[in-house]
Amino acid sequence: MILISVFLVSTFLIPSIADSITTEHPDYPGENGTSKAYKWSYNAKGAVSCGISPNNTVTLEFSPSEYDRAQRCSHLLNALYYSPSSETMKYLANNILDIESSLISDLADTFSERTASMSDLDRAGCVLAFVQSIPYVSDFASTGKLDYWKSAYETLYCGGDCEDLSILYAKIMQKLGYDVILVHAWNPDSESAHVCAAVNIPEAEGFYFEYNDVCYYYCETVAGTHLANPWGRIGNAAGWNYTDYEIIDISPDSPYKEHILDHLDYDMIFKD
Repeated sequence: MILISVFLVSTFLIPSIADSITTEHPDYPGENGTSKAYKWSYNAKGAVSCGISPNNTVTLEFSPSEYDRAQRCSHLLNALYYSPSSETMKYLANNILDIESSLISDLADTFSERTASMSDLDRAGCVLAFVQSIPYVSDFASTGKLDYWKSAYETLYCGGDCEDLSILYAKIMQKLGYDVILVHAWNPDSESAHVCAAVNIPEAEGFYFEYNDVCYYYCETVAGTHLANPWGRIGNAAGWNYTDYEIIDISPDSPYKEHILDHLDYDMIFKD
């Protein structure tokens, strides 16, 4: 049923998206690209740190064309999939994760090189600390929408909220070869809701979610609150206060991974 909608969306929605989407962020990457530096701390177990010192840095180069591609794709997917339905959310998450970029691949390669001597747990923790260093930005502040799921590329560039940061973490960890899920949590008696990531690392300890007989350990991607303290600690759930949750399967075999972007006319999506 979802696939049937693709033709309609690509035919009738994309022209209006193309007319407006490039003006959503005032700090859109410049014509010659934009550099952004990131700094984070992580003290690994059994190693001095991730990389060279406890204060880790990386500089990323953002191109306007790659940002534009990622933003147009996520805009289209939000228009196609977004609804209050939890089932639709699962489709949206999986297809947002399908948005590829060389920047994310290069970043994963950087982590792979810097953490080559680390355990799986410390590598996952170092990546988590990096994602936690990215500013939390509400959807309304960055897009003018009450709820909007960003691609990993957009979140790296302009920050994001809980689902955006969790998608970024999941994207990097999947590039590194790890088994990751997303978790949608809420309290029925309030409007409180949250999205986090969880990773399958047998050596981890602490709070976990069981899915298909596998333990996935809680990864809180939002820093600056009681949720993520200390940074980079897998399985730490001191701030978890949700009564209900559901798993979002984002594995390669997920039934919600429709690869919608493979079925679209890119000339139309990126029409000037």
